[in-house]
Amino acid sequence: MTDTPDDRLDQPPLIQALLLARYTLVIHNGMTVTSEGESWRLDFAAELATIDAALQNAGIDTTKPMLAPVRWTDAD
Repeated sequence: MTDTPDDRLDQPPLIQALLLARYTLVIHNGMTVTSEGESWRLDFAAELATIDAALQNAGIDTTKPMLAPVRWTDAD
């Protein structure tokens, strides 16, 4: 059995925004960044938990895979 990802564009705008924010934070969570000679690890665990709670409250299954956001142009 394969779970197919939900298309965020099938959701209301607020849910779309939360799914996009979640996707972005998941991708960057745990990355090490360096600026002006200092390095630190990004930790968005608390923010992801808050977004997941809001999405679950709206009936969205946050255990399903997420689709990467794609911007299609008219030429595509």
